Amino acid sequence: MNITITKNNLIIMDNAFSILLNKTFFAVDNRLNYESYKNLLLKCEICEQAVFFKKASDFNKPGIKRIAHFSHYKDIGNIPCSERTKSNTNTQETDSEGKKQSLENYQIKIQQIIYDGIVYYQKISILQLHQRINEGEILVNLYEIDIYSWLSQFRNKREYIKKLALSLYHNKSSEIEGIVFSNIVNYLCFPVSADILKKVLYYVFLFNKEIFINNACDEVFSKTIKLISYINLGSEYQQAQKTLTVFNDDNFTEEVLSQDTDLETEKVEPKMVTIPSLFGSYKTEVLETTTLDYSLCRIKESKNGKIFYQRIPRKPYETISISWYEDKDKEGESLTLRHNTSIVATFYLTKDRTIKWNPLSVFFVNQTIIAELPVSPKEYILSENLYDFFIQWVNSSLFESWVNRNASLSIYPVHFVKLLFLFKAYINERSRLTKSIGDGLTVEVDVIPVFVDSIYNESLIKLAGKSKSMKKRYLMSNSPIKKLKISHL
Repeated sequence: MNITITKNNLIIMDNAFSILLNKTFFAVDNRLNYESYKNLLLKCEICEQAVFFKKASDFNKPGIKRIAHFSHYKDIGNIPCSERTKSNTNTQETDSEGKKQSLENYQIKIQQIIYDGIVYYQKISILQLHQRINEGEILVNLYEIDIYSWLSQFRNKREYIKKLALSLYHNKSSEIEGIVFSNIVNYLCFPVSADILKKVLYYVFLFNKEIFINNACDEVFSKTIKLISYINLGSEYQQAQKTLTVFNDDNFTEEVLSQDTDLETEKVEPKMVTIPSLFGSYKTEVLETTTLDYSLCRIKESKNGKIFYQRIPRKPYETISISWYEDKDKEGESLTLRHNTSIVATFYLTKDRTIKWNPLSVFFVNQTIIAELPVSPKEYILSENLYDFFIQWVNSSLFESWVNRNASLSIYPVHFVKLLFLFKAYINERSRLTKSIGDGLTVEVDVIPVFVDSIYNESLIKLAGKSKSMKKRYLMSNSPIKKLKISHL
């Protein structure tokens, strides 16, 4: 550790460690600025707490001279540190808050990285994440779980958890990324991050109540680490690197990545399929999403009393879509339903052939949607809410023709088509069994797997038709479709 002595013989901190880049930076580095504390996630190498940056004073001006150094925040708890002196805190209002180097922004950055990892891994929206955290908090209170005791467990076993994070990080091909991930998990265990960790534990508790109730420490640790282990560290690393700029008037150059660093995200080329046509063959990208762009309309009445639909002028097109994901190592397959860019529901088929249906509350909000479909002659869907809109769409002739065409040309992956048909069978049977109980209220009856399976089989038989290639692709070697072993949750 390098130590610099000021005129007043006060020890100052001239280096800090970057959590994101896993390297030490010195205060005299002219690439650092007042945003570096957050962009690089700088911390003290001794106590491992967040620090901010103090620039050197202008030596052309009279008054106290100060060289560049780092300083601790005042409000990080009573954690002793040999680098923490009065000189570290007596100018915090001008160097921290004054330069907008707030501890709050530092913590928001940590939370954002962790939340992004959960959203990606769980294939949910940020809104869903907050809803599940709130649900978990309610259950923790209901089961009278001492969440603060669990926070203490993470703090007391921080070194063990840091090593566990290194072993559980999902990307085994990148040693550096694993180390950076363990740095983040390590920081999460400190009291300053208690609020972030508490929310993550609420989420874990929602789906794993028994491990908290049974006080299964290792399982709680591993479940929590695994939940956040899909952080996009390649992207975070590159963003942090791009902030390391050397300013020279209005011009600057970016630091070149070192040769021994391999954190760049791999560019995945899209899968392609060859399509025969009258004018020769052509290649097109394999699609794992089916999309409907529609125009919003309103009901109008003509002079003779005839009802018709009219497009709302200057209203942009809206979109609903269903995207397919396959997780070969964990959950299985899933469909994500979106309205414009927002996820509104997720449909899972797990590896043990269990159906999981997770619609958001916004899916059922009473909202009349009148949509003009992109077909000729004009076709419309009139629905009460998004859920009803999706049901009508997947049962429309337009949807069927799209799926059949893209399936026969192999533009859609086989498993995507199968899951689309299973989803269609499931929600149709679910809707059929929804019963009215008066006063506009309804109750849904659990679907029977054999009925869902039967509808699913009929759809695939209709898709395959007399085509030998389609039968081979969807009907398991020309024999009747193998029954799915599914159960209803």
